[in-house]
Amino acid sequence: MELQDMPIGRLLAMVHRHLELARRRGLRAIHVTPRQYGLLKALHEEGSLCHRQMARMLDMDPAALSRMVRQMEARGWVRRERSDQDQRSWLLVLEPGGQEVLARGQAVFRSVGQQALQGLTEADQETLRELLIRWLKSLPSVETGR
Repeated sequence: MELQDMPIGRLLAMVHRHLELARRRGLRAIHVTPRQYGLLKALHEEGSLCHRQMARMLDMDPAALSRMVRQMEARGWVRRERSDQDQRSWLLVLEPGGQEVLARGQAVFRSVGQQALQGLTEADQETLRELLIRWLKSLPSVETGR
């Protein structure tokens, strides 16, 4: 089937798959998994988070998250500390080593994004952005069931 004959949804899925594979390759090159990167990004954006919040954010089993956090602690990317509000709870905190890995991961994402758009003019990119935003706004909301 020719590209111009494919449904839009399939074309979007193909673009998404291409971008995801490129991001994963880039993250693998800096020795970080997508989930580890997601954890670092969440800590950077949200500040320290308790284990339960992080497991929910990453849609991970708490035991699997604990194993991943132990590996990341050993690499100096994060640390655990007791919560002031609840002594039974541990907070995950971003360490300088994790900030460095996060910066390298952000560079991977920027590079993949730039490479993906290099075949489009700035006007094409803006049109694509506007169309995608309009399309997203028209979709039923998963949260509200609209």
